[in-house]
Amino acid sequence: MISVLIADDELAVCQLVNHLIDWDGLQMERLDYASNGLEALEMIEEQRPDIVITDIRMPGLSGLELIRKTREQNIPVSFIIISGYREFEFARQAIQYGVEDYLLKPIQEKELNSLLYRLGSQIQKERTQKSEEISSSDYQTEVEASVRKRWLDQIFRGEILGLGKIDDINRQYSYHFCQGDFVVWKLRICSQEPNQESSVPLLLPPLIESFKETMSSFFVEMEGIFDENRGHFLANALDSDGRREELWHQAAEDWREKQQSRYGDFLITLAGSRKFSNLAAFRDADRETENSICKGLWLGMDHYFRGIGISSESIWNSSLENQLEKVFLSLDREKTKNEIHRLVDHQGKQDPENYLARYEVLNFCISTLERCVSQMAGTETEENRNFRFLCKKCSSWNQIIKISEAYQEELLEQAISSRKVQVALPIRTIQQYMKEHYAEKLTLEDMAELVHLNPAYVSGLFKKEVGMNFSDYLTDLRLEQAKVYLRQAEWNLSEVAALVGYSDVRYFSRTFTRVVGITPKEYRRLHR
Repeated sequence: MISVLIADDELAVCQLVNHLIDWDGLQMERLDYASNGLEALEMIEEQRPDIVITDIRMPGLSGLELIRKTREQNIPVSFIIISGYREFEFARQAIQYGVEDYLLKPIQEKELNSLLYRLGSQIQKERTQKSEEISSSDYQTEVEASVRKRWLDQIFRGEILGLGKIDDINRQYSYHFCQGDFVVWKLRICSQEPNQESSVPLLLPPLIESFKETMSSFFVEMEGIFDENRGHFLANALDSDGRREELWHQAAEDWREKQQSRYGDFLITLAGSRKFSNLAAFRDADRETENSICKGLWLGMDHYFRGIGISSESIWNSSLENQLEKVFLSLDREKTKNEIHRLVDHQGKQDPENYLARYEVLNFCISTLERCVSQMAGTETEENRNFRFLCKKCSSWNQIIKISEAYQEELLEQAISSRKVQVALPIRTIQQYMKEHYAEKLTLEDMAELVHLNPAYVSGLFKKEVGMNFSDYLTDLRLEQAKVYLRQAEWNLSEVAALVGYSDVRYFSRTFTRVVGITPKEYRRLHR
């Protein structure tokens, strides 16, 4: 049986699709519905459906993001996108990046079943061919490819720090490295149109294979992986002279220009490191190419960059962190923004060619602000990954600065709110205590001791937060409760006064008359 997953945030749409499909005739079975993109991804990972029918717009992950993440994991799934008329052109464009087909709303029963029949036939055919053709050697090749990519992913993510000896790497990870020259490349793709951004990850796999094919003649070993909007490559050649190195850089540059012409709606940046003879130098080469990619934020994300020699670290240190923290805690927008600009500019002046370090200093600044907000709130908060994600999609430094400043404003508002809560908290504690103990003898000194603050400070803070002084607030509390008792026949005037904290009934009557405007007896007659 061929399994089908239906994903849409509207249950009615899921039920409609389910009703329209001829399950028995198509020899298909339905998995549980997925109500959002994240749930759909989890079900794909766990249940491995053959076909997924998904809306193009869903909470958590959109349909295209769902496809991208599934493709990244190399899970064999056929996707059908459901789109409205407005997303029609977008859906059509998505097909060329790995979507099998689309359905335009309102969904037609005949069209849906015809499409499922075609996909089902294709899947059955592929199953038959695979069972006939796959041999133990084919399986071994697939395993080796997976192991190779896993190792490469780990070293680019920094999960493997000491790379070890070449012979050990070859034996453990199915590579064929030799003593010679290594080079690192990074590929970055930016969309020039916001509505095409989701298509970027779908472009990467074919571009990575194309680049490997173009460069394979120069190297004995080359592998590439991708994540989000960029690709990463490591290549190895026999010892080469400067002329051969020049040839492979020229080939890489020519390839980039060709792809840029082909995908004109996207900006393609490619950066290659200088050659290095020992894998121990991989970290420096990786940072070198990352710096070259960052250089594109200033010069344009449609270039080929060769390695730039850079220092390994930024200027950031604990002293700068403490300095920025003090400025931020003043809750002054302009001072905070200017201080961050000053720190980033200072990094640029210290090492003009270290573009990556400027980006790192900006991120260090934002992380410091996030930590301050967490401490002020008194809770641990997760890093705002949305900010970093948006920065990774930017194609210019100006865009990053705009996103950064907007996020700074957001963090400052959170800090101001936390500060207000901190200031108001002792007064709220006092108010709650007074509401529960208004009939007792309460003094400002007692309340100040309750919250461990100076009485004079509490007096000013109370008036600022509540709008009246402590004694007037206590009087209001007592008289409001007195009104409740006066409306009840069982209490006489002396008892009412005692119940709300007055031992002298005449003083109670005078106070009530002054504040309310009528005597307690008149109030009782009016409210019986």
